[in-house]
Amino acid sequence: MKAETGQVITSNYSNKTRKSDSLAFMATYVVLGMVLTIIVIEIAGKIKKRLKKN
Repeated sequence: MKAETGQVITSNYSNKTRKSDSLAFMATYVVLGMVLTIIVIEIAGKIKKRLKKN
């Protein structure tokens, strides 16, 4: 079985940079991820210490 396929061509060929593509925007997400990770690790450490004392 062989079916003919047509090419799909769209006019969505923009090279414009979006606000979400900026380096500062991506760096903000990385820094926020790091801060949240540190907070979770610290909370887990405090819980672990509390459980060891009991």
